[in-house]
Amino acid sequence: MNKVVFEAIKICKSFDKRRILKNVSFRLHEGETIAIVGKSGCGKTTLLRILANLEQPDSGEILFNNQPQKNPTSEIIFIQQDYNQLLPWKNVINNVAYPAIATKKYSKATAIKHAEQLLKKMDLAEFVSFFPRELSGGMKQRVAIARALIMEPKILLLDEPFGAVDRESREKAYDIIKKLCNEYGTAVLVITHNLQEAKKVARRIILFENNNVKVITNKELTKLLGDQT
Repeated sequence: MNKVVFEAIKICKSFDKRRILKNVSFRLHEGETIAIVGKSGCGKTTLLRILANLEQPDSGEILFNNQPQKNPTSEIIFIQQDYNQLLPWKNVINNVAYPAIATKKYSKATAIKHAEQLLKKMDLAEFVSFFPRELSGGMKQRVAIARALIMEPKILLLDEPFGAVDRESREKAYDIIKKLCNEYGTAVLVITHNLQEAKKVARRIILFENNNVKVITNKELTKLLGDQT
């Protein structure tokens, strides 16, 4: 097993006296994918927002590379369900290159070159000059993920990235992301409603069920799915 890059320790969160998260603890290893599964409103997105330091837990601690993580960082990138993170006035290639240019990670020419490579791997090479309004929902999400990966993050947090696309397209998109994240050594936490999908994309699953949260292995999920059939 690769080294631990991220650890959540007894994360708790309540809204209006309603407990959403209770003592959520898990470790994420370099290059690992963990799926987060549960019904709408159970706290999945809240957990990702806390892990991205966009919200603060009521109690608990987040460690990144064994150090307390209290502020947002470009090494942990959160991609939401919607596509508001894309800049509507920039075309695809410039959307992907933008964060690397803005943060001076790369020169403009180098950023564009990296963006072209990423978009090719995302099967979007023929759409580099398109604007967000000209893309489908699934394509927009792939552009958003390419834009995240150009920053070479250690952790990618995905909130149901392909919930609105058909199953075949969704599976293809996950295959592409998995290959790219393996190439970059990026760990992934991805939210899905679908247990079968979770089984395909992740070794371990954070399961929200009956107000409880537990971490199970892919093997345990296989048994759970068998018991439900």
